[in-house]
Amino acid sequence: MRLYTVPTERSLAVAAPSSGVVVRWLNAAAIFAEWLLGLRLFSVPASSCEHLVAHSSPAVTRLFGPQNHVRYMFGAFLGAANSAPYSPYGRWRLGTDLRGALLRSLLRVSVARSPLSELPRVRPSAPPTHGPLTAARRKHVLDRVVRRPAAAAVRIKQPLVVTGLPRTGSTLLHSLLVCDPNAFFLKGDDDSALLAHQLYPTTTLFPALPHAPLDEKRVASDYLLEVYVYLKRYIQLFFLDHLEAVPKAHVLLASPYHSKNLQALLSVFPDARIITTHRSPFKVLPAYAQHYATIQAPLLAPNSVDAHDFGARVLRDAHEMAAGLTETRRSLRREQSGFVLLPHTDANADAEVTSVSEEQFLDIHYAGLEGNPVETVQEIYTYFGLDYTEAFERAMREYLKNHPHRDHESGNLATLQKKFGYSKEAIDKEFADYIAEFDIQVEYD
Repeated sequence: MRLYTVPTERSLAVAAPSSGVVVRWLNAAAIFAEWLLGLRLFSVPASSCEHLVAHSSPAVTRLFGPQNHVRYMFGAFLGAANSAPYSPYGRWRLGTDLRGALLRSLLRVSVARSPLSELPRVRPSAPPTHGPLTAARRKHVLDRVVRRPAAAAVRIKQPLVVTGLPRTGSTLLHSLLVCDPNAFFLKGDDDSALLAHQLYPTTTLFPALPHAPLDEKRVASDYLLEVYVYLKRYIQLFFLDHLEAVPKAHVLLASPYHSKNLQALLSVFPDARIITTHRSPFKVLPAYAQHYATIQAPLLAPNSVDAHDFGARVLRDAHEMAAGLTETRRSLRREQSGFVLLPHTDANADAEVTSVSEEQFLDIHYAGLEGNPVETVQEIYTYFGLDYTEAFERAMREYLKNHPHRDHESGNLATLQKKFGYSKEAIDKEFADYIAEFDIQVEYD
């Protein structure tokens, strides 16, 4: 068994040395046990997950779409996971996350500021005034919507969506926006946990991506529509029990992944209001790579991934997000062959919304957000015609007082660029269109 395949000085483990001591020791002990016994510990739980992914029926197909693309993704990633360089801890995490996304209740809901309760057991007499939506297990959501098809008729009007490249201030902005008592949001920093219900490749599936023989065209359209229809059904299911909250509430979604999936998102939520956060890619890329390397390193076998190769993958990921933002905005300005809404299972629900306009987008730049966070939120609410209250502003200022903002840069920028193999020329080439489209102030240091 080859444990070390990348020179130590170029290993991702060296580029991100801050993973927990306990995890590193457990990984080392498990690797030694594998070598000693000739066994593979913590295999990916194919049999215990496959029947959950295969769960379907004519009613599920009618309400959610065929789900065959989700099954395709599961098969592709399952095969890839067995050849990806996961550590024993990484395989255990992958299995845990897969079962969690498909079966276990991950997130909870705060109802009328009461103690946290699981949504399927909650029928409050009063609507929740503030709180995160519940991400109940996927199979349970499918079954529950089938049993209560009226959920599909609940109108989710003009959700507010925060997206943009990672490390551009979207987490700070999201944290401020959830201070609004009328905002309903997924608990956590973004929507990744719920996207993972449909096998969207977030954190623990990321190492398997280079090994997955994905049909890019299929993933780019049909599969993503299944992801966002599921997201919509989930939100509708929540509001079905709280219809009295619908007129005054607005749904808040947030994820950098929405940046490269805007056609699918807007096909399912055609009246969505999109806030895009921006920052110089020369600041974003090293910070994003360092952050993601810290998360990924414990999932990977020691010295199995070159830090420069990892940096290149992160760059491609960020480039796809930037290209998605850029192409969407350019297509909205083209008179012919412009932005196209894709047909899908729920297309008739929003039949009165037949097009998307550039006025649905608002750009927020990092410098303005960092320097004037409350004023930036006021600008957003004024632009989209949302009700901005004194209680909301007090909650934001209290949050900022208790959570002082710190920049995501950890280490010298030039050192991080060298660590992950970035050059000014390469970043400038990949992000030239994005920089020009959004008039981004370039900062090299």
